[in-house]
Amino acid sequence: MASFSSSCRNKDSESIFNNDSNSNLIYDVFLSFCDNDTDKSFASYLYTALTVAGVVVFRDDNNKLRNHDQIITPSVLHAIEGSRMSIIIFSRNYADSARCLHELEKIMESYRTIGQMVLPVFYDVDPSDACHYEGMIGQAFKDFTQKIWKQDESSEGSNISGFVVDSRNKSKDIKNLVEHAAHLLDKTYLFVADHPVGVESRVQEVIQLLNNKPSDHTLLVGIWGMGGIGKTTIAKGTYNRMGCSFEDKSFLLNVGRVWNQTNGQVSLQQWLLSDIYKTTKVETKTFDLAINILKERLNKRRIFLVLDDVRGLNQFYALCGAGGLEWFGQGSRIIITTRYRHILHQLNADHVYEMKAMDKYESLELFSWHAFKQPSPIGGFGFFSRDAVLCSRGMPLTLQVIGSFLFTKGWKKWKSVLNKLKITPDDIMGMLGISFGGLINDEVKKIFLDIALNLIGMDQDDVIQILKASGYSAETGIRALVQQSLVTVDCKNRIDMHDLVLEFGREVIRKKSTGMDEERIYDVFLSYREDCRTKFIAHIYTALQNAGIYVFRDNDEIQRGDQISVSLLEAIRQSRIAIVVLSRNYASSRWCMLELETIMDIGRTQGLVVVPVFYEVDPSEVRHQTGKFGKAFKDLISRTSADEDKKTNWETSLLEVGGIAGVVIINSKNESEDITKVVDHVTNLLDRTDLFVADHPVGVESRVQDVIKLLNSQESKDSLLLGVWGMGGIGKTTIAKAAYNKIRRDFEAKSFLLNVREIWEQDNGKISLQQRLLSDIYKTTKIKIDTVESGKMILQERLRQKKIFLVLDDVNKLDQLNALCGSRKWFGQGSKIIITTRDDDLLCRLKVDCVYRMKEMDGNESIELFSWHAFKQPDPFEGFADLSRDVVKYSGGLPLALQVIGSFLLTRRRKKEWKSVMEKLKHIPNDKVLEKLRISFDGLSDDDVKEIFLDIAFFFIGMDQEDVTKILKNCGHYAEIGISVLVQQSLVTVDRKNKVGMHDLLRDMGREIVRNKSTEAGKEPSRLWRCEDVHNVLSKDTVRYLCVVFRF
Repeated sequence: MASFSSSCRNKDSESIFNNDSNSNLIYDVFLSFCDNDTDKSFASYLYTALTVAGVVVFRDDNNKLRNHDQIITPSVLHAIEGSRMSIIIFSRNYADSARCLHELEKIMESYRTIGQMVLPVFYDVDPSDACHYEGMIGQAFKDFTQKIWKQDESSEGSNISGFVVDSRNKSKDIKNLVEHAAHLLDKTYLFVADHPVGVESRVQEVIQLLNNKPSDHTLLVGIWGMGGIGKTTIAKGTYNRMGCSFEDKSFLLNVGRVWNQTNGQVSLQQWLLSDIYKTTKVETKTFDLAINILKERLNKRRIFLVLDDVRGLNQFYALCGAGGLEWFGQGSRIIITTRYRHILHQLNADHVYEMKAMDKYESLELFSWHAFKQPSPIGGFGFFSRDAVLCSRGMPLTLQVIGSFLFTKGWKKWKSVLNKLKITPDDIMGMLGISFGGLINDEVKKIFLDIALNLIGMDQDDVIQILKASGYSAETGIRALVQQSLVTVDCKNRIDMHDLVLEFGREVIRKKSTGMDEERIYDVFLSYREDCRTKFIAHIYTALQNAGIYVFRDNDEIQRGDQISVSLLEAIRQSRIAIVVLSRNYASSRWCMLELETIMDIGRTQGLVVVPVFYEVDPSEVRHQTGKFGKAFKDLISRTSADEDKKTNWETSLLEVGGIAGVVIINSKNESEDITKVVDHVTNLLDRTDLFVADHPVGVESRVQDVIKLLNSQESKDSLLLGVWGMGGIGKTTIAKAAYNKIRRDFEAKSFLLNVREIWEQDNGKISLQQRLLSDIYKTTKIKIDTVESGKMILQERLRQKKIFLVLDDVNKLDQLNALCGSRKWFGQGSKIIITTRDDDLLCRLKVDCVYRMKEMDGNESIELFSWHAFKQPDPFEGFADLSRDVVKYSGGLPLALQVIGSFLLTRRRKKEWKSVMEKLKHIPNDKVLEKLRISFDGLSDDDVKEIFLDIAFFFIGMDQEDVTKILKNCGHYAEIGISVLVQQSLVTVDRKNKVGMHDLLRDMGREIVRNKSTEAGKEPSRLWRCEDVHNVLSKDTVRYLCVVFRF
């Protein structure tokens, strides 16, 4: 039988918040045993059973007892220190091993110093027989066993429970032992914060809400607030305090982020089941199957569940059911943290805890912990600290990031940072930009971006290995990022970062590389080895082609005589997705490894999506270069002249591609089904490349349906021309994008030419528009256009061969239409062409078949769109409904005006401020939309930002953001902060090609502001953009200084 000794005493005096050492824990259990006499199968079975139960176990397989006098290695000592619990299997010869006794000594030291749990297991040994051991070893063993049985609460052994195994039913004993260990491990607290300032009081308030109903009632409580205000921190503190009172519990971290990962929905469901049942044997292979299993398994249990960062109702329904809380047993408690209050409203949450910003005392203390490593500012920095706290507006994430950034900085740096902070109050992204911009060098910035793009959730050691292979000083870089609070390393040694920091990093990456999608020709680049070509590659290639996916493969796309390496490099760069078919002999080819190295590098730097197909190869063999795959790789290294750097690069590429979730095909009996999986996966990925429509597409769907009805109104098979007409800012482009996304897959070829008017006026713009249209339709740049007239001839000849969906956005001249879509005869049967314009006469002269006249937003739509921008939810805050209706009334249903004014009012939470804005609106006539938009310009708190806005309106629209930033910096502006503020206020945009832009109405407003100022002052304008104005000024003798901006 198996029996437990003593009891495990909770340390109630401990805080609900972990000390710093807990964040360094890597393993759940360290397993100490003497394999000379424990019957090898017992330790092995115990290890397996713990692992299956989801327990992370360290077992010193390479250092088992071979020599009784062996000294344990530093790695074992590190593993003991990094474990939550040690399980010691005491056997007959355990105390005869110096190595085992050294382990025991280290375990007890960890028990005393960091509170490590210890679970002794007596395997065929009676603890009372310990007295027969002699000498120092015997005494040590005797002392330990006596401490285990001693009942004195003051002894260190009183917190250790023992487990005696003396039966012949090892399976049952191991099962009981695993259940006991899992139960003890559940008492391990979640890490909350290094400095939990103000957390305790907020946790108590949440607990009061959770206890607001009888204990047998099921309760749902929401924790709501904006990003960075500490919702997850409070949820963790509450979980630590209340979780131990429940039969089962689970904390699902970052639900919204995990949900969007490959197979993320099912993995969340599996995670919940594993937490509740302490096993991975309950498999949830499909989403629907998982729902049925959860409904069946959760129904009879009293559960404490936290769903962190829920971003949609579908996420809650997948984990908790759509029928209220009927999945859970009586007395269950469910907490949801979210930024979206309407989710909690639609779920009928019993209570909503609205997160409060930190008060000035809490803010100063938290800031000081990060800036000075003490709870108050050091001498001479009190005034600066209070200024920083004032700018941070009580946001914990901002206080942490800015404080960490200023740590060890001198007062001059403090003054510089504070000046920038005053320009971006309440703008977390802007503050993160300050911290990112202040990193010690470009290499650390690149490490940060690499982590944000690819390495979240990976083991720190693996991340270091990958970064080192790319030539980075990985340890130094990660250490700097952790010190700046931009990156964290959790208790399992995994790399992570706050959602807002991750969002910031990926936005930086997007701005650097977003223009590349529009320049890519191929949907898929296919990389493979000849050993699987005949029986698999031809089929997958054909299936992709049949699905309308344009595939590059080297044997039929590169013309003879080409430099193949150059052609392949260009083909990879011009592809959206790379499918890498990893067969047994893939790594034996130098060509394939060079190809893979290039693919992974472009994936890291330019956003190429990599989809691995493991063909008769296990992914672990690819990651670690083992098995037949590893042998093929070693053969390649042995017979080629690859240097050490090249070998390291290849190993890193294999490690990365082997870690990507792909399609595994091993011993398949249905190749057709496997190929269908690959095609479906790729199609799904390509479908995610829809044009961006709007953050909040209010009213878009109904208008899109109206447009689609018009497109389908013609019974004949002739091509159809549809005009979308309306004033600037009313949403013509938005509706055209949404319609394009909705029906583009119904056409053989498609193209969306954005900003035709603007591009037409640029140097070589006419030809570039024709070339882009041809490239979109034929997925190639090999057909060159030299002149506009030759372009017309080529387009007329080529377009008629296909059924095409074409959108020409913002057309203002008939010449543009003549050059791009001459007449209906240019297009194949069934083609559809949409033209967006402000010029109704242009559509009449073109004789379009239908005109969709844009309608202003109605009252309900206007209030919803305005609320999304002003409150980050679909309806106004309590007490702001009337004020919101007044703003909507003056906006006249114009989406741009609603967006701009709403964004301007976002951070203003006092009615007095809103009324001041309304007073200003009352003095502006209803039909003067440009003047309404000026409210946001006048509301800019810094003259420097206003000057940046005017400069962009005159000179920099369409220029690369980095070039604009350099020019503005040279003119003495705070360029990065200024542009960030303008983007946040919806006054400036940065597109996928990193080009700076703004809406035409805002551009006209800026130019009108300068003109009015010069007229009122009786002086020449400060900026010129029209040729005739420049000529008039230059012709006068009074010109003393002139700055000329050249556009190339």
